Amino acid sequence: NGSSRSTTSSTGPTAATDTANLVSLCPKHHRLHHQGELGISGNADEYDRLVFTDRRGKPIAGSAPPSKPTAPPANPEVPYDPPLRGRFDWNWIGLGWVHPDEMARRRTRWRTLPSRSTRAA
Repeated sequence: NGSSRSTTSSTGPTAATDTANLVSLCPKHHRLHHQGELGISGNADEYDRLVFTDRRGKPIAGSAPPSKPTAPPANPEVPYDPPLRGRFDWNWIGLGWVHPDEMARRRTRWRTLPSRSTRAA
C-alpha cells in the first residue's frame, strides 16, 4: 500500500529480543506474521539468511535478491531532536483526556482544599 511505517517483530514465538531474532516489517506483514499467515525463520544478522514461509510452511520466493549495503547510511542533515526531551507523562499534556484514576485523585485533592470564602478571609 506504499506505507513507509514499519514495525519490528521477533522471528519466533519464544525468540529472544536480540538483533538475530528481529526483522522490520510493514504493518500488513507484521499482522500476517502474528496471525500465522507468514512464517519467518533464520538469523537476521546474517546477509540473505531469513526464510519466509506461507501458512503451510512452504518457502516464499522473493521477487529479487536483497541488495547488500555498500556503505553505512548517510547522516541526516539535521540531527534528530526528540519532541519531549524526557519521560512521557500523559497527565501533563493537553490532549483533553485525563486517566480516570488521575481524575479521582484530583477530585479527592479538590475536596481537601479550603473553599474560596475561607481563603479570602
